[in-house]
Amino acid sequence: MVHKLNWSKKVVSMTVHFGGLLYREDNECYLSNISLSQRDVDLIRMSRDEIRSHLKISYPQILEQMTRKHPKAPRFFTQGSFKYRTLNKPDKVPPQQADIDDGCYLPMEYITDIGKRPEIASKCVFQAADTALKSLCVKKNWELITTKETCVRIVINKTIHVDIPFYAIPQSKFSELEVARDSSRFMDSARDWSELPTDEVLLAHRKDGWIQSDPKRVSEWFTQCVQNKGEQLRRLIRYIKAIRDHHWVAGGPSSLLLMVIANEIYEPNSYDDGDALRALMMQLPDYFKMNICNPCDAGESLTDRLGREGCDEAYIYFKKINKDLEQACRIVTKDTKLEFILSLQEKVFGPRLPIDMSAVTVSEHYKIDGAPFSRTKAG
Repeated sequence: MVHKLNWSKKVVSMTVHFGGLLYREDNECYLSNISLSQRDVDLIRMSRDEIRSHLKISYPQILEQMTRKHPKAPRFFTQGSFKYRTLNKPDKVPPQQADIDDGCYLPMEYITDIGKRPEIASKCVFQAADTALKSLCVKKNWELITTKETCVRIVINKTIHVDIPFYAIPQSKFSELEVARDSSRFMDSARDWSELPTDEVLLAHRKDGWIQSDPKRVSEWFTQCVQNKGEQLRRLIRYIKAIRDHHWVAGGPSSLLLMVIANEIYEPNSYDDGDALRALMMQLPDYFKMNICNPCDAGESLTDRLGREGCDEAYIYFKKINKDLEQACRIVTKDTKLEFILSLQEKVFGPRLPIDMSAVTVSEHYKIDGAPFSRTKAG
């Protein structure tokens, strides 16, 4: 006698992988849609180079007239998100803009009897720089903004601006960097950065004079983070920055704060960017309840800089974003991929997330009643 087995298949759970929407080489994806066009990147570089060339000639001339000193031409180091390769295309234009921070390093004699301070006041540096750049901005039809406390800002167009902070560096150290260098070359290689004196680099502040600040340390820290954890970390930081820009028209947590939190949370254990982002987003809100410091300066609290109100707002926003993301991931099926993507667009990423159902994989985990095992089927 043959006994027929009365087994029935029952779906017990679903798993969705949407990393292909976020990142795919040679295909439209979220990462490509939040990236600046090559035209914009070229415009940023061209504008930076014009500003550098102009300052190298006009800044020393104007400063000499003001101080009767004989300053040398400055050198420049690109810093910030453009250097870290985490710069995104702005989500809402205006008011959001893509920017490049191009540090202007000024060789100066230091007065040792007052604690190694530059002999030229920071106020004079800004006066000379503002005057020097005014003529260039008129010529190029750029907007010059001189109200920023630690930089001069030049607005190139409605999408792009260049920030120029000014740093003092001891003349003796500067001379070492100057040897065998062509003035038109970019001094932003790893070797150049490592040769700058960390404890003697001072940032010009319009109100507070010269203050301790060395962007090299943050650059080295982030480079080491990516070396240790891989390029997926850089992509995740770009995703959460783009999510921030979609949900905040202005303000929100700083890029450095998001970078530090992402590095704290992220562990490289998934090849799928969607899985990695979900793991990051689950923990992200709680970090705004903590004291998060600059990784290179324990005395600088990045959450304190954001403020209690700002941290509470970030916690609420990211908590809801994570809830919406998880809810969408829990209810998706193989037949509702389009609805899933549209939900992610509306509640999490915005319209820069592409609609491509082939980039979403839904796995059904089902149990066969009467059988001592379960099966998984992807589609």
